[in-house]
Amino acid sequence: MAKTRANAVDDLRDRIGEPNVSTWTTDASGGTWLQSDIHRYLNRAASKVSEDCIIRGAPDEPPLALLIDIAPLTLRALTYKYELPGTIIDPLMVLHKVSDTFREIPSASIRHLLNDFDPASTSDTILAYELGESKGKVITFGLATGGSNTALDDTDRTSHAVYGFAAGTGAVDDGGAAIGVDDLVRNLTDGSVGTITAVTDSDTLTFSGGLSGGDRNTFEAGDRFEVVQAEFNRRTLLIYPPPSSTDASVAIDNSGTSDTTINIGNVSGTEYWGRQSVLQNNADVIGGMTIYLGAKTGTPKGNLMVRLETNSGGDPSGTLVSPISKGSIKTPTVSAGNYVDFQGEVNVAANTLYHLVVSIPAQSGYYASPSNNYYTWQADDGNGYANGTAGTYNAVSWTTVSGQDQLFKLHRVSGDEDLVVHYARYPAALATSTTLLENPDYAYEATMLWAEYLAFRAKGQIQQSIASKQMYDVEIERVKTKLQDHQQHPFTAIKNVMWAFPNFSQRLPRRRNDKLITFTS
Repeated sequence: MAKTRANAVDDLRDRIGEPNVSTWTTDASGGTWLQSDIHRYLNRAASKVSEDCIIRGAPDEPPLALLIDIAPLTLRALTYKYELPGTIIDPLMVLHKVSDTFREIPSASIRHLLNDFDPASTSDTILAYELGESKGKVITFGLATGGSNTALDDTDRTSHAVYGFAAGTGAVDDGGAAIGVDDLVRNLTDGSVGTITAVTDSDTLTFSGGLSGGDRNTFEAGDRFEVVQAEFNRRTLLIYPPPSSTDASVAIDNSGTSDTTINIGNVSGTEYWGRQSVLQNNADVIGGMTIYLGAKTGTPKGNLMVRLETNSGGDPSGTLVSPISKGSIKTPTVSAGNYVDFQGEVNVAANTLYHLVVSIPAQSGYYASPSNNYYTWQADDGNGYANGTAGTYNAVSWTTVSGQDQLFKLHRVSGDEDLVVHYARYPAALATSTTLLENPDYAYEATMLWAEYLAFRAKGQIQQSIASKQMYDVEIERVKTKLQDHQQHPFTAIKNVMWAFPNFSQRLPRRRNDKLITFTS
């Protein structure tokens, strides 16, 4: 029968020789354990038992754990690091799901490959995964519109209050709290980190100690960032190589022959942008775009930034479709297609005009002198795309370029490709007296023995703590034996939990050498 926290508290106090009196707070002689101590020992003991009961057998045998859960992680193009659930102890199996086919990804040491990560080195086949460093939960993320060594600006949040730094309900930590002092901000583009000292307003964060540890230790427009909790309580999963842009299907394709170009960047001291208006006949979910660049002149400075903006009188409005409908490339490839991943999935409405806006945002002093440093965006002069027009911006106003369309692809999120992480997890905290212990009943005695050990050790009762530890070591082996008798096959667990993937058969194949498992209806 499942035990509650109250049952376990009574049992533990009987075992350590102090029957439960809930009104106890302290004892001058040091003989009384506080109720808060007893609760803490029970929580730590339940977690300890879960940690010690992970069993990995032969290569063709399923890994086992007391508590198993599944986390589907949406694959993103060019993305190699993924945040894992806060309850994870250890991954048991990582699968690459494409439609109804699951391929097991082996574990291997890949960090040395990621130190000099080249986002152009992509593949449709993920070769290996590795657990990454612990980090704080990502509270929010985005693309900077500006900043400095001591500040981050994302003015696009002004139009989307729910994501505001100061009080946005879409920018909260594990406990539901808003961004605060001592949370961390990471510049993912240059690798620097800063500690937040003030949430200035809805679109500005201040870190008076400055950014450090990066290439230039400053925020510039187009830099990717994330704000994370100060507590490093989340593991990350690294994969190699990351998926390529071809994993997403194409919503709009205007990638024909290039006949002409427009300039993006510093042209004789003037900041030039480009745009292409787009319209979908059906509602869709967009994940990014491919921009086809031509040659470059000079050395363009700063990130190449792409934004999907709403329409205003036939021109870009300056307002994003959503705060995540933008992306950037630190070093684009000339005379080639460059995939730009948006910060998330963007919903677009049917028969609604939007604009793809491409720029190299002005950095300090970049446009002060008439030096030519710019990319070119390829175009065709035959009006090949019927649902939009091209245009340029000269830091003052937009001008439509008649008779041509820019070369681009707009990519929809396919929705049929994920990482599926099958993992051992911690039990839920014993938060109230009626909370049930989540580990199976056959693990109860081991939980109590480890809680005894913690209680005796806290009071310096060495002999009793040693005895409890020795009995725990024996009991945990018994629990593992029971686990092997009770645990279901992991693919059965996947079948039972992953309701989003309906085409599973009742016959579940054994793992084969090629680690490719296909489920059919």
